[in-house]
Amino acid sequence: MKKATRDLNQLLNNIESPMTRLETVHKKYTELLADMKKLDRDYAKSKKRADQLQKDQDKGKSELNKTATMKDKLEKLFADWKVEQPAVPPFPQVTAKALPGVYLAEKQDATARALVKGTDGLVASTSRLVRATWGLVCATAALVVAEVILKVIGHS
Repeated sequence: MKKATRDLNQLLNNIESPMTRLETVHKKYTELLADMKKLDRDYAKSKKRADQLQKDQDKGKSELNKTATMKDKLEKLFADWKVEQPAVPPFPQVTAKALPGVYLAEKQDATARALVKGTDGLVASTSRLVRATWGLVCATAALVVAEVILKVIGHS
């Protein structure tokens, strides 16, 4: 403010005519008013942005608190729960041996033919299927337990 007053006084000291002085003061006032309005708009934008950032930060803290509370509830609920998953039962041994050779298996609904050597591939794929089925059973049980947990803590 002092600088602006000093600059205006220096500018007016060099002017002799009162009308020219008045025009100069008016011009300087108009410039300062425009600067003040621009500064006010910039301040409003900055304040709005700061308020939005504060809201986002508060929302993030709230979500973090909810997550921490949920974690604490789950830890308390399952503090004494010991997970003991039963072992997969052993697969029966194949005692019958297929005669060696190459067998042709035709599919009526497919255009390709598949060659199968003995029953070793069939046993291996059956054992993979049993293991995959057991994995699905375990995953389904885990989903049921999670659903029960959510109902217990009130998040249905």
